Amino acid sequence: MHGFLLLACLALLQQRPTADAAAGDNVAEFRLLCTIYKACSEATGLTDESADTAVDQHLRTLIALNMTSAADEFYDRDFSDEKTKSETDSNYTAFRKQWEEIKKNIQAGKEVAMEVKLQRLPPSKLRDELNSAISGSIKALTETKETLPQAKTAGQIKATLKEVIYGTGQSTASSTGGQTFGASLNDACGNDGSSANAAGLSLANDMVCLCAGSGSAAAAGCLSTTGSLTSYFSTTSNAGSALEHLAAKCPATAISNDLPAVLTTLATAFTNRIGQHAGTNQNRVTHYGKGAQDTCSGANEEGCINYKKQMEGKNIAIPWLSKLHQAVDEIKQQQKRSAAIEALKKEAAAAATQGIKAYKNTQVLEALLKAATNQNQGPEAVAGKAQQEKIEEECNKQDKDTDCTANPKCAWNEKAADPKKKCTLSEEGKQKAAEKANQETEGKDEKPGTTNTTASNSFVINKAPLLLAFLLF
Repeated sequence: MHGFLLLACLALLQQRPTADAAAGDNVAEFRLLCTIYKACSEATGLTDESADTAVDQHLRTLIALNMTSAADEFYDRDFSDEKTKSETDSNYTAFRKQWEEIKKNIQAGKEVAMEVKLQRLPPSKLRDELNSAISGSIKALTETKETLPQAKTAGQIKATLKEVIYGTGQSTASSTGGQTFGASLNDACGNDGSSANAAGLSLANDMVCLCAGSGSAAAAGCLSTTGSLTSYFSTTSNAGSALEHLAAKCPATAISNDLPAVLTTLATAFTNRIGQHAGTNQNRVTHYGKGAQDTCSGANEEGCINYKKQMEGKNIAIPWLSKLHQAVDEIKQQQKRSAAIEALKKEAAAAATQGIKAYKNTQVLEALLKAATNQNQGPEAVAGKAQQEKIEEECNKQDKDTDCTANPKCAWNEKAADPKKKCTLSEEGKQKAAEKANQETEGKDEKPGTTNTTASNSFVINKAPLLLAFLLF
């Protein structure tokens, strides 16, 4: 870019009276258009970043943790059935297949997240607290993902940049008049600017008007005396070939990855060069390029583009320049979205790590609480547990609901996670086991170390969520 500014300064210093058109007068203008052409063609640094790719792995971890800690009522559902919940339940529709897969993996001991094998957690306040925290993380990530800034894709932005070069709706040079090139040379180059014309229709149109008019004199203005072309813009049918040959003469230029800054700088440099060769001739203040005449007609002479009609209003209404500014806005919006996705990716990773930590801490606390409860329970509880296990074992042997429910101590659960335990201990069975245990232990002396510590255990259990919160943070 510094090179272009230097060339611009040299051009101004060496400016001759407008009547003295000479070879090389439009070199700086040509090279500037070449750089715009190259920047739009290459679209350096334009890539897409998917929000799904950024968060799905971590979201999967959180969904798995949510399943391990879910309430039994939810966990025992048949997620293979699409109609288990109403089709209007978007949450069920969105996650059902993942729930089904994760549940199967947990049951098979194959669900691994961040190198931790996830197991179904037993019912407890700790499990409920963990599930609530994980559900909150999933909701927050999902909402953030859904409210990311919207932006055009890299492919769509590249299409806009192609339109800068070839005209609105075009991805390559069209030979149909009015699409990439003006229908005639006068129309394409702006003529005297007194009526509507196609000057600025596309970057391609303006490049061939400036440097590839109907003869070699225009080429000499851009390429100096040593340059020539093998095809010229005499009609729209050969304008595409003229552009191809002209573009091949463009000097090598490196384009930085900061495409919005590059395009903005080039657009400013372009508008600043309009009228630079006018001197005191007011007929040329809207010309880009020196030109041999006060009109720009694409004749076999040093070329120019007349933007008089396009500059009548407060804004410069050059179509390809407007499209260039549109592309800059689109790229900036895409960069804003990419930055938001990067932030979301970090948030998702942190949530997954925190979730795994909470899951492991829950397991530790559950084990500690279980050990404390077993250590301090009296003989009635021990006997009651033994009675429950005995009745449970008898119930599990039944594989038909009628046989199961024939025993009031048993209850049938068709959706049981373990198909071998569809017949399980009923509430009545638990009560009967407790009564039998009390009868068996009645009158027995209490042994040292079996003092009832229910109040103490209750304190530990009720404070467990606080302990979990402490370990989380």
